[in-house]
Amino acid sequence: MASRFGQPTGRQGGPLVRTGMELAAPEGTPVRAIHGGTVGYAEGYTGLGTLVILDHGANNYTLYGYLLSLSVQRGEVVEAGAEVGRVGPSPGGPLQLYFELRIDGRSVDPVQWLKPR
Repeated sequence: MASRFGQPTGRQGGPLVRTGMELAAPEGTPVRAIHGGTVGYAEGYTGLGTLVILDHGANNYTLYGYLLSLSVQRGEVVEAGAEVGRVGPSPGGPLQLYFELRIDGRSVDPVQWLKPR
């Protein structure tokens, strides 16, 4: 794991903390939806590169950033495990995936949701 939820961002200008996590991965690695939903956003976003936001309903979302390419488009309904894009470089250069989980619209630590069940 390149960075964890809640760590300082290291950016100047204040005590900002990460609202997601960064996972090191080889370029082109498929990125898959952790839960089914509707693609609410699928394009470039300042600071997160190419970004996909999946709306899972009830104000719950997953965000997948630093993508090299997209496999979905806005409005598309995807199943859990569907490819949403491919890993690319972060704005800082390293190859990694940005992942954020929002429950009731608030960012939460995604680690508990990524553990095998």
